[in-house]
Amino acid sequence: MTDNTDEGASSYGYENGVLTVNDGADITIGIIDGVTSPTSDRIVVNGTSTITLDGVRITSEGDASAIDLFAGAVLTLVAADQSSNSLTAESGGAYEDMGEPGIHVPEDAALIVLGEGSLSVTGGSSLTGAGGVGIGGKPGEILDDARNTFMAREEYAGSVLKQLVDTYAFMERCNRFRTMFEGLERTDYYDVPPVAMREALVNSVAHREYALSVPTLVSVMPGGMEIVSPGGLPLGIEEADPDACISIPRNKMLANILPSRSSRGRSG
Repeated sequence: MTDNTDEGASSYGYENGVLTVNDGADITIGIIDGVTSPTSDRIVVNGTSTITLDGVRITSEGDASAIDLFAGAVLTLVAADQSSNSLTAESGGAYEDMGEPGIHVPEDAALIVLGEGSLSVTGGSSLTGAGGVGIGGKPGEILDDARNTFMAREEYAGSVLKQLVDTYAFMERCNRFRTMFEGLERTDYYDVPPVAMREALVNSVAHREYALSVPTLVSVMPGGMEIVSPGGLPLGIEEADPDACISIPRNKMLANILPSRSSRGRSG
């Protein structure tokens, strides 16, 4: 790899198979001579940067794209002259999995592709047929906070606990992991803290009104996640009461099961 960034800038970091490209970086990436098989190392981009690919072949592993842009990132991707490059997301291994995009570009990010070389970008396939796009958003993402454009929609059935497990797995797949570098310091974080995500989902199951036949809705948007659980406040609880940490579950039997699946205990 060649680093063309201005001297003194922290242009990138590498750990556990992930190359994190920082704001202001200008780097060239190639494959070691004699290596013919693709690498599973992937690239995440934070900020505005330029990456030149010179014979790069990436096939990502797990629920990840070969290149993943952070929210607000602007990437200029250059295919070096006479080079051949391929970026492929791994196929979904289970029936419920959906293919990831080859290059993940969220709604508020931008990708510019330049150069005289060739570039092939392929999204991951899926047993359900819901394959990922070559370049674009992740499966399950809503492309705008107004919810006018949907990438995908999923519905779950079965027992309450099965639906809880399936929905949380979906939210985990959509919850992007990010790494930022400032000087020598590294910060890892998710778009939505997993503890908050888990608590919100468990509470939506514990406190919804099951007499209503409408579903609980989970939306994943560029600005965050939203859970709509039907039912409103339980009888006898006013809007000001939650500050007093009063717990009145609608279904006591269900509430007694859920504490073992969450840190919520019998409060909230």
